[in-house]
Amino acid sequence: MSSQEYIDAAGKETGIEVWRIEESELAPIPKKFYGTFYNGDSYVILSTKELKSCGFEWNVHFWLGEKTEQVEAGAAALWAVTVDDEVAGGAAVQHREVQGHESKAFISLFKKGLIYEEGGVASGFNHVEPNDYSEVNRLLWVRGKNPVRCTQVACSWDSLNKSDCFILDVGNDIYTWCGEFSTVWERTKANEMARAIRDDERGGRAEVHIIDAGEVRCPEKLCPVLGDDIPDEIPDEAPEDAPAKKGAPRSGAGKLFKVSGESGDVEYSMIAEEGPYEQSMLEDENVFVLASADGPAIYVWKGKNSSAEERSQAIDYCNQYMEKNDLPAHTQFEIMPQFAESAMFKQFFADWQDLDETDGMGETHTVGSVAKVEHEEFDALSMHVTPETAAEFGMPDDGSGEKKVFRIVESEREEVSEENWGVFYSNECYIISYTYDTPKGKPESYIYYWLGNSAGTASETATAFQVVQLDKEEFDGDALQVRVTEGKEPNHLIAMFNGGMAIMQSGSYCEAEPRNALFQIRLNRANQVKAFETEFSATALNSNDTFFAVCEGDSDYGFGGDCFAWFGTGADDKEKEALAKFAEKIGVENITEINEGEESDEFWEFLGGQEEYFKLPRKQEKTRLPRLFECSMATGNFVAEELLGVLHQSDLNPANVMLLDAWNTVFVWIGEESSEDEKEQTLEAAKQYLATDPAGRKGIPIVQVKQEKEPITFTGFFAGWDEEFWLNATNFEYENDS
Repeated sequence: MSSQEYIDAAGKETGIEVWRIEESELAPIPKKFYGTFYNGDSYVILSTKELKSCGFEWNVHFWLGEKTEQVEAGAAALWAVTVDDEVAGGAAVQHREVQGHESKAFISLFKKGLIYEEGGVASGFNHVEPNDYSEVNRLLWVRGKNPVRCTQVACSWDSLNKSDCFILDVGNDIYTWCGEFSTVWERTKANEMARAIRDDERGGRAEVHIIDAGEVRCPEKLCPVLGDDIPDEIPDEAPEDAPAKKGAPRSGAGKLFKVSGESGDVEYSMIAEEGPYEQSMLEDENVFVLASADGPAIYVWKGKNSSAEERSQAIDYCNQYMEKNDLPAHTQFEIMPQFAESAMFKQFFADWQDLDETDGMGETHTVGSVAKVEHEEFDALSMHVTPETAAEFGMPDDGSGEKKVFRIVESEREEVSEENWGVFYSNECYIISYTYDTPKGKPESYIYYWLGNSAGTASETATAFQVVQLDKEEFDGDALQVRVTEGKEPNHLIAMFNGGMAIMQSGSYCEAEPRNALFQIRLNRANQVKAFETEFSATALNSNDTFFAVCEGDSDYGFGGDCFAWFGTGADDKEKEALAKFAEKIGVENITEINEGEESDEFWEFLGGQEEYFKLPRKQEKTRLPRLFECSMATGNFVAEELLGVLHQSDLNPANVMLLDAWNTVFVWIGEESSEDEKEQTLEAAKQYLATDPAGRKGIPIVQVKQEKEPITFTGFFAGWDEEFWLNATNFEYENDS
């Protein structure tokens, strides 16, 4: 078949297709060798995903080996453009990949990891499919976190070191040799890779053996491959020029440029020097470049109405930007048309809204000028059957467990009486301890600590200290600690108070000064309701919600008299029910109900006069995929290296602290083998992570999770969580000669 025939048949179903460049044409690679790349070659990879809304999503990658010839590299880039044009009609995202510096999107395509082989098509090396593998002799150096990269090295004892793992592949037998200073996590990954070679390349027709590297001795049959001169000592460390054991670097801050090539030379006009950016900055008649001086990627966004000439020169824009800023040759490119933006690109924009995004959860219908959200019924009983639901909503149970509530008074804990549960004052800090039984009868405990926006640093510091003390006293240090800032309350915390909580701007229990106040009442995705005090003015109204305008009075909360309940056209019936309960709690009885558009003069006068207020439909954020990072502060600076692809339990490294970003919550997972310094700095690490977030998120709840005490709201983000995994991970059967 010709290259054109391969392209004509491509991109018709979910999956990937890989071609190698041979004499400037496309040559297909057998599926069993997907993930294996010769360092002297260039490849084109098409990733196709069928969408629920019908149609497909495509990504085209061209991969360049470190020793590939310029002619092959140029052909790969041209074929990538051709595949995009003819398969996706120009709607694919194009990626430039360089060996050892691949993008996250590329790495996620190869679940077993990447294998780099020496040679290439020009030197006669081919992906062959023999029935007899007895002639295969290669030593693979397993290094890296996620992805695992296996690099072919000389078959010699001199290639080994005690800090890494190696795979000796002799065809019908595959040996994993794990250095005595390698971690359990690295040994697990090496074993997984060896099994992948057996299952994929050999079709199951090979045996995997694990060698105990604590002894230099080795089965005699390996000597013909590695040599008979077995050394007395093997180096403890890898060579100084070894590639770093690192995951993909987190994308740093970038600069946004508008590109013009009308004068013949590419001109870059600065639009914004730092993020987070606004989506409105991108004009559909232009092409934009988003890049930083230190990489790791250059993003090119092609507006739908930009000229064909400008769109066709996207790769040239990247190359010229690299040259002008002296970026390394391995810098990644990501080129995308409008409406096909990648997740990595969209993370730089705080207000990104996709074309097909609805204005609420589930179906919407129009009431006046506002789309009213039809909320789904949230079934707490299903959470342990489907952990993904528990993780998505942040609900380990339905909130009906045992709890105690404390507020911080003069740096000490003071218990709050039950009749005041669920009411929080912005000038105070609170601690909520909570325990429930899992379906297996195992008790699980949480300590939430809530920090009011005007509480002050001294009160926040005292609260953190009291949380640690309470954990030690009541839960032997085993509770999950959750830091919550005002306005960012997790669903589970709200659920503890019968699905509703209220936030007052000032005062305290039984000490509130009489005053008029306006409360906004809002229903969230998990059907929990929160009432929070807002500015006492008509400008604070919002057509999407319910509002409660209360008059000063002599109740314990300082309210009473005649009050107003105002229902926006997008308000939900559950908000109305919550208003009635809230009114009873704060001692208010005389309530006049008003629907939006039917306000009386008395209502406007009470709020200080009629004013303009927010009437547009509220946009519901799409569910964001979780992101996992391995954290280090060894250099004194916070470093977060991202692990890629579908998340599995084996991605969690017991020797380190891991950070799981679930967008609305950040989990800090503390491995049992992590250092004391890392354990002590976990909260600071999470704060620094959020402080450097390109999307500019503020006040996100932070949950500290200890290894083997993970809640379902954490485990639900990982495919096939196994409670026995940590025990089984160390149970290797080693083969020793005697």
